[in-house]
Amino acid sequence: MKSAFKFLPRGFGSLLDYISPSAFDVIDWAAALKKSLSISRELVFESSVQKYCKEFEVFLPNGIEFYQSKNSHLQKENTENKIDAQRFGQILLEIYFLQIYQSDVVFLDLRAERFKNISEPRVIWRPNGLWYRFSNTFLDGIRGLYEGFYASNESKLHESLYQLGLYSNDMNPETKSELLELLENHFGQGKNSPVEFKVVNFMKSFDCLFLFLKKEKLKLHEDFLFLGIYILTLYMHLESLNCTLNISEAYNIASQKK
Repeated sequence: MKSAFKFLPRGFGSLLDYISPSAFDVIDWAAALKKSLSISRELVFESSVQKYCKEFEVFLPNGIEFYQSKNSHLQKENTENKIDAQRFGQILLEIYFLQIYQSDVVFLDLRAERFKNISEPRVIWRPNGLWYRFSNTFLDGIRGLYEGFYASNESKLHESLYQLGLYSNDMNPETKSELLELLENHFGQGKNSPVEFKVVNFMKSFDCLFLFLKKEKLKLHEDFLFLGIYILTLYMHLESLNCTLNISEAYNIASQKK
C-alpha cells in the first residue's frame, strides 16, 4: 500500500520511507492517502500557513518567533554563534507538546531547516504547508495517553487506549500488558530520566508496535500516520542537537499552559 503514496512531493513523501511498512497494514491507508492529497496541495501553495501561525503564536515559547516576510532581512544577519543545544532542544519538545495540547491544527515539520538562529536567544520558525488537522477524538486520546504516562494517571491511560482503538474488548490481560510495554518503550520514554533522541530508536519502536497491532488484527485511524510523521521530524531535529533532554519537563509546561 505504501507505493500508493509515491506521487507525493519529495518533502513529504520522503518521510514515509522512515515509517514501518507494517503501518500500512494497520492504518486506514485509503483515508490517509485522501488526507495526503490535501497536504500535498498546501505544501505547494502554503495558502493557510500564515493564518495558522497567527492563531498559534500566542503559545510560542520565549525566544521563538514565526517568520514574517517583512522580516526577510533577518536572514542576512550573522548566524555564526550556535544556539545552546540543550535549551533549544527543550524548546522543541515544548513546541511538540504545545501543538498537541493547544491546537487541532499541527505543523508537522519540525526538521532543522524550518528553524534559523538569528541571535541568541532568538530563533525564527518558518513552518511550511506540511500541516495536519487531527480529529478532536484522536487528540483527546493522545493527550490522555501522555497524561497516563507522564502524570502517572493509570485510569486515564487505559481509557485513552480504548478511545484510540489500541485496546479491543476481547483483548486478554497478557496482551494488554504486552501492548503497554511497547507503548512505554516509545511514549513513556523520559518519564524519570533525560533522553537522547535517535531516529533509529523511533523506527524500531514504531515497527514493533505496528507488527504487534497487525498480529492482533487491529485497525487504526489515519491520524496515527500523521502523528508518526510529526514525531519523526522531531526526532530528526533533536538527534542533530546531540544532547539529552527532559521530556517530562516539556510535557508539564505545555500541558498546563493556558
